[in-house]
Amino acid sequence: MSYNQEIILPAHPNIYNGNNERTYRIEYSIPQIGTNEQTGIVLFVPGFGGNIDSKVYKKMREEFADKYNLVTVECEFFGSKFMQGDDGFSYSLNGLEKTLSEDHFETLRMDPSKLYEIVGDYSIQLPC
Repeated sequence: MSYNQEIILPAHPNIYNGNNERTYRIEYSIPQIGTNEQTGIVLFVPGFGGNIDSKVYKKMREEFADKYNLVTVECEFFGSKFMQGDDGFSYSLNGLEKTLSEDHFETLRMDPSKLYEIVGDYSIQLPC
């Protein structure tokens, strides 16, 4: 089992008031066998809906370290807690019928939860 560690460092001062009370958290895992000249490094950056405390990222840090001989690192970045959800997210379908296929537009109209799946096939700007 990999060696897991957490580091908490003081963050850079707030750009608005100079306050430096914020902290910066780093989680990392080292292979159980230790490191050698073949050991690599990977940085995990949580995606939409994920964060440093997500079980899937913790599991990846631990398992990838041993399985692929990697030092795995994940950092908590500034503002992540404000950017990791879609609460209050709204959009309009107006004009999308010109860009999307008829099937995609109808699917989206009937089931808005398919938005990310459908628009990923297009290069469009979606007003939100």
